Amino acid sequence: GGNAQKQKKQAIIRLEEEEEEEEEEEEEEEEFKNWNYFIFLLYRLVYIASWSFLMDDFMQCPICLDSFKVPVTIPCGHSFCKNCISEYWEGKEKEVHCPFCKETFKLRPQLNRNVSMSVLTEMASTQSPGTRDVCTVGAETTGPEEICERHQKPLLIYCVREGMCVCYECSVNECQGHETLSVGEELRNREAELKKKSAEIQKQQEVTKQTRAELTYNMEKEKVSLQQTSLWINCKFSQLMKLLAEKQEVMQHFLDRQQEESRMVEVPAFTELPVDLHVCPQEELSPVTDVLSRVSKLLCEDLDRALQPPGGHDKDSSPQDKRPILAVVPSPATPSFPAERLGLDANYCSLTFDPCTANAHLLLSRRNRKAEHLVSGPCTVPSDQRRFEHTWQVLCAQGFTGGRHFWELEVSKPWAYLGITYAGIPRKEKGQRCMVGRNQFSWSLQLDERQLGAWHDGRREAVLGQIQGPMRIGLLLDYEAGTLTYYGKGHELHTFHSVFSGEQLYPACWIGEGVSVTLCDPGT
Repeated sequence: GGNAQKQKKQAIIRLEEEEEEEEEEEEEEEEFKNWNYFIFLLYRLVYIASWSFLMDDFMQCPICLDSFKVPVTIPCGHSFCKNCISEYWEGKEKEVHCPFCKETFKLRPQLNRNVSMSVLTEMASTQSPGTRDVCTVGAETTGPEEICERHQKPLLIYCVREGMCVCYECSVNECQGHETLSVGEELRNREAELKKKSAEIQKQQEVTKQTRAELTYNMEKEKVSLQQTSLWINCKFSQLMKLLAEKQEVMQHFLDRQQEESRMVEVPAFTELPVDLHVCPQEELSPVTDVLSRVSKLLCEDLDRALQPPGGHDKDSSPQDKRPILAVVPSPATPSFPAERLGLDANYCSLTFDPCTANAHLLLSRRNRKAEHLVSGPCTVPSDQRRFEHTWQVLCAQGFTGGRHFWELEVSKPWAYLGITYAGIPRKEKGQRCMVGRNQFSWSLQLDERQLGAWHDGRREAVLGQIQGPMRIGLLLDYEAGTLTYYGKGHELHTFHSVFSGEQLYPACWIGEGVSVTLCDPGT
């Protein structure tokens, strides 16, 4: 019983599937009929359109450009109105040619009526839009045709070579062999060219419009940028003028203070002078005057010879010249510089500048024993953490952690700071804090034409004396005693007193523009 029910269900399913297939086939047949009818209508429309095209363009006489009137066909296959071709060949008894293709015939062909063309012409005339009942309200009327002034015939041919419209007689007699077109074809060519030119002009107008918009935007942008730049420059210029005024005021205050300090230092010396002076007779003063003159001559004109060790002898002076001076001049309270050299030769050290610390404006030469500040501008130097970035300064390569050490420097003109410093002195900062003597790491003597100054930790102490032109400065460092002494022009200039920490101390030089500093060799 179970198998029978199963077979019955399968039979019902097959019947339903067959019914669905039959319905699908009927739908496909109906759709096929619809497509056939659509294709039939499409072919009908194409036929009607083709027929209309033939009626408009191919049922016209090439000579009169009107519908054929008694169409005849010549041997080359082209058809014309009988009257048109007869008039065209009028007066030509022997050779004639086709007006359309220019084929030549030795004998004038016999003109027979083209029956098929006549039938088509009649059909075209009956189907012509002009024969139908249409509304002509508002229709435009065409103007009269242009006529050839010479032959009184319409200008229906365009000569490409001459670039003008001509009649058929002009084309045969005067434009023979020229490329010719019908006026309608030339009109279509001109219209196509005009459309192409119009499209190009429109495209160019779009490009021009876009370019103009971009230029306008850029001009506005540059205008705003120029205004902002002008405001920024005016602001910076005002700030610069204000800063210069402040610096000028500070500098003037500094100069006034320096002059006041100079007066305060010089005043006590004058107040200690005796009021009553005893004038000695001339004969009593003459020996002293002679001795002072000879001492001044030795100190001013022959300072280098006076600085030599006791073992050296001058060629230009004799022992007899020196004995009276040594015998007459009493021992001063402060020993002279040549006498100090007697105890300093053993401490004389040979130094060189360290190129890794030299500022880019300083040029080292003579095996790193001379440093010169170039006025022409900075040199190209490699980057180094030990180099002074913004300060015109250089250190010596040798450092000291103890003992007594003496060295001398030749300065071309007074605009320099000579001293010593620990290795921890700032090197990359801007400002005066990196200068030797302007921080807690260093001590220096400022050489200036107006006045000398001793600097440490940014504080200045006035030093008596002036420097003009080149001179030699000696420095004596006694690490254990905590002293740094400066010598110049035969006497002690200044002494710093401190407690050194045990770290290395390096000789240092700050050098002004156009100034050179040279490390002297021992014995020179």
